[in-house]
Amino acid sequence: RNVTRSPSLDRLPAGDRSLLEGLKALQAAGTRIAWCAGRMRPDKGADRLHEIVQAMDPGDTGFHLVLQVSGEAVTPMDLDGHQHVTLIGSVLSEPAYEALLGLADILLLPYDPSAYARRVSRVFQEAAIAGRPMLASAGISAESEPHGAAATFLDGWGRWPAHAGALIESDTGARPAGSDRTSLEARCTRWHA
Repeated sequence: RNVTRSPSLDRLPAGDRSLLEGLKALQAAGTRIAWCAGRMRPDKGADRLHEIVQAMDPGDTGFHLVLQVSGEAVTPMDLDGHQHVTLIGSVLSEPAYEALLGLADILLLPYDPSAYARRVSRVFQEAAIAGRPMLASAGISAESEPHGAAATFLDGWGRWPAHAGALIESDTGARPAGSDRTSLEARCTRWHA
């Protein structure tokens, strides 16, 4: 995917455009956008949402969390109206998904290590190819990649804002050492296989 840092919102459906304009306004005011990309469900980290949101609650952490909760998605707690959380209750259009991938400062992938011990999600692949920094659960298959996997892997999510801030500041999560787009695409193909 050709993802730019400042995505154009002109081609988006009205609802998607409104969502992205709101997030861009938060970002322009200095808030970083953290996105749990893909529909939240147990294998994609729905069981960790409480810990992820609690890490933001002690005060303004400088992050705004975006969650997709459409379809089969589940949320173990009532997040509607949380001041630092945006819930996407519908399926994003492909252009909106690409725009949000370009807009997000960091992707959170709190995947269940047992469910992802031998597979990698499409979201992880797209974020790696797009050069987005990621925080992911320790123990998923991508962690064992010998040349880096464009992510920092966490054992727990209680301090994710500090890890995310450090990762964004260092820019190490966006470009793994010794890799370029071609090698990332080759690794993503191997992970998918």
